Amino acid sequence: MNMHNIYALIITFALCPLLTPKLMAQAEGEQTEQQPEQQSSADKKGAKFTCLYWEGTPSENLYYRSGEDFMQLEFDKAIRSKNFPLKKMAVFELYRDAANPKDDQPPYELITKATIPSGTSQVLFLVIPFKNEKGITYRVVAMDDSLKAFPRGTFRFANFTSQMLLVKFAGKVEKLPASKMTVMSCNPGEAGGFRPFIIGNAKGKQVFGTKLFGQASGRELVFISPPERRGSDSPRVKFISQLIGKPLAEAGQ
Repeated sequence: MNMHNIYALIITFALCPLLTPKLMAQAEGEQTEQQPEQQSSADKKGAKFTCLYWEGTPSENLYYRSGEDFMQLEFDKAIRSKNFPLKKMAVFELYRDAANPKDDQPPYELITKATIPSGTSQVLFLVIPFKNEKGITYRVVAMDDSLKAFPRGTFRFANFTSQMLLVKFAGKVEKLPASKMTVMSCNPGEAGGFRPFIIGNAKGKQVFGTKLFGQASGRELVFISPPERRGSDSPRVKFISQLIGKPLAEAGQ
């Protein structure tokens, strides 16, 4: 099974809880287990990241820190942002404008941090808003977005629920624990095509089903979150597509 940890705390979509307090604590524990020396890959020459906002675009300016500089993030609706450099970062820090800036400090407020996956030159940070007693805040999910970890012709399924799920896709079945991700090939062939996609609960009952189009030049993120209505078994499923051109042939080939 090709399984990838979710590197940061997954919390809520809009006003609905995604994780129980126990799972939140587990996710926080996983994030802090990574050793500092493993984070040095962020300084690798040419390492980059993109950002993706859970729904639409944020209603306020958000920033990241690179060394002593604070840079504004630019989000696009339902697609990855442009590339930003990962240099000078041991961890990813998300900031907003400070409500009460002080003269001797930068006018920004730290919201949250996320551990940067080690050993990769391309990272995706998924920014998830949620509401608490103070208003809107955010959590960040970091994932290895390189073609080595997430190749063309594959789908990455992320389970943002508190339950273990069964994912059946393109004729294969995998168990997908809560707060985990897995990458599965759609076996696209040259022309691509539709492949059946079914989600089952831990008892094997089908709770969602559709067909997904896969192609050799694309890859798809599939985010599975809890049902919108209490008492419902059907999860909410969100799809983010990306087309990637074929690599240029080397000279002489």
